[in-house]
Amino acid sequence: MRHYTVMRHPGAPRMLKLIAMETAALDELAGGRVVLGLGAGIGSRVRQTGLPYRPIGAMRDTLAIVRGLLAGREVTHAGTVFSTERVRLEHPPARPDLSILMAAMGDQALALTGELADGLMISNGCARRYTSRAVGLVGRGAARAGRPAPAEVVQYVVCALRADGAEARHAIKPVLGGMPLGYWRSGGDSPAVRAAHVEHTGIAPEDYRMAMERLAANMPAAEALDGRFVDAYTIAGPGHFTPESPT
Repeated sequence: MRHYTVMRHPGAPRMLKLIAMETAALDELAGGRVVLGLGAGIGSRVRQTGLPYRPIGAMRDTLAIVRGLLAGREVTHAGTVFSTERVRLEHPPARPDLSILMAAMGDQALALTGELADGLMISNGCARRYTSRAVGLVGRGAARAGRPAPAEVVQYVVCALRADGAEARHAIKPVLGGMPLGYWRSGGDSPAVRAAHVEHTGIAPEDYRMAMERLAANMPAAEALDGRFVDAYTIAGPGHFTPESPT
């Protein structure tokens, strides 16, 4: 079984060395099963720490620096957000080809994933239909960089399996409720993120908006969300249930 470790916005250049160091140590302890996931984090929360939020530049620099450190190289990198000069890990990593996946949702981030990363991590707040479009953008980014498209795609999907399929669909709604609402509220922070949700659910924008307003008014998710949200975001049904592949 592979072990996925996810790191969000590193915050400062010194944290990049710490990310590489801890990942290499964990990979050695796990017998070479670790896959590192890197993401830019949520803009509003990063800015609350007093740091500027430049996700594309930060991720481009982070991938370059962390990959070099994990490969056992001395890294000098002049970036737009993070820079290093003659930095290396004291103890060479046991596995210099450790895979690095990138968490991405917006178009630029997906293209950067194809350009530099070994795979894509899709948020648990994304509709399943969104995946097909995301994979296409990653592939186009890889093609522009003259490299094969990353083969690994990881998506978090909330699941509920019950003997009674209707019970499973009802039980999943409270778990589902906070996910689209959180991204809906951050729409001003990242319009691309909001679009990634609304445009790939099969739900009319006005119906989506009204459902989010019901959730925001503290209506229970079991009442605020209809079956279309369950179909779009989750896997829920009887134990033998197999959802259709997103198209």
